[in-house]
Amino acid sequence: MIIFGPLCTGIQLTREAAAMGLTVRVVRSMPSPLENSIYVTNYEIADKFTLSAFRAVVLDESSILKHGKECKTAAAMMAACSGVPFRLSLTATPCPNDFAEMLSQAEFLGLGSRDFLLSKFFRTLSSGKFALRMHAEDAFAGWLAQWSVWISSPKDIGFDAEANLYVLPPMTIEYVKVKTEDPGGESSSGKKRKTGVMNAAAARRSTLEVRFIYLFLFF
Repeated sequence: MIIFGPLCTGIQLTREAAAMGLTVRVVRSMPSPLENSIYVTNYEIADKFTLSAFRAVVLDESSILKHGKECKTAAAMMAACSGVPFRLSLTATPCPNDFAEMLSQAEFLGLGSRDFLLSKFFRTLSSGKFALRMHAEDAFAGWLAQWSVWISSPKDIGFDAEANLYVLPPMTIEYVKVKTEDPGGESSSGKKRKTGVMNAAAARRSTLEVRFIYLFLFF
């Protein structure tokens, strides 16, 4: 089995595997000879591996599949893994309402092409985005349940004792107004607020230093 992940995650995975009594080897090229082991590497060097030689492949942080075959990395992984019998994609940052990403994950797993699944369950809006067909809601939910697992807490898979460690404290939001010069050189205090994407970007750049100083001093 081989696990792909972002750069520098290999060491983390080996530590986690060791805690479970498993051995994971970090590799930078195709192992020779190929042993009955668990290997881990990163996406950037995926072209150095003959993935059809593996029985199983795992994609960690599989949101790289989000844009489907329009993305070079995603297209390469889908093609290279098409002959692997067992495939697993894992992501902690899925877009709950991004149907295109869900379908790209399904295509990687060999459940059907993204275009076919879009035509089966969705309609295209004038904005170019996709909307689930009203009559297909139950069918789509049932189809998702056949191949995907959604976990929001360790308790969902039987780790009750560890679940409390993942309960975050309430979020406190504090708005702080800082005085600075606007990109045109005028004082930002008392002036009419400027709108527009370009002005907003310029305002963020011009206030970066004072915002950083505030965070450094008070937090």
